[in-house]
Amino acid sequence: MGYKNADGSLNAHAQKTIDTQEALVLTNSILDTLRQKLFRFEHLNTLLQPIRLQRGVMAVCA
Repeated sequence: MGYKNADGSLNAHAQKTIDTQEALVLTNSILDTLRQKLFRFEHLNTLLQPIRLQRGVMAVCA
């Protein structure tokens, strides 16, 4: 399956264009994934901090 050029000819290599709503959904999905990964990392860092302090290692958080 291809897409038509402005002159009506078939372009089999053209990428599908997406509308604004599709772009917004994709962007929100990516942001949600990043938030989940960041939350897991921060949660893990919070859990590990007492262990680091018990071992005498200073935990530096940016």
